[in-house]
Amino acid sequence: MKVLKPGIKVVKTANKSEVKPGDPVKYTFVVTNTGTDAPLKDVSLADDKCTTGMTGPVKTGGNQDALLEKGEIWTYECSQNLQNTTTNIATATGKDNLNTEVTDTDTVTVKVPAGHQGGQDRQQVGRSCLATR
Repeated sequence: MKVLKPGIKVVKTANKSEVKPGDPVKYTFVVTNTGTDAPLKDVSLADDKCTTGMTGPVKTGGNQDALLEKGEIWTYECSQNLQNTTTNIATATGKDNLNTEVTDTDTVTVKVPAGHQGGQDRQQVGRSCLATR
């Protein structure tokens, strides 16, 4: 009897680490199968802050069918305009052919400098409020 060892991994990145209020941030989520010989079905990706506008998956590698197989990469994206420092939690979930569920999470924090949060772009004496690009 072959023992299945399913696994899933999500890596979340943001295209900026710091922004001014209202600036857009694009998040990218890369989901892979880290298991051994266990393709995953019913793969889903959720983010606690990107609840609308999620695109994907764009599938690369493998046969790009409905199963996330070892060696395949599924990429998702979403964009948000931030008003405050924000930490997002992404959760990827899938099931092997015995319906064993596997889950992984990843977080990213994008900062809005103090004095800029809440949608007010106030000048600060002695402080720089420049966004990193």
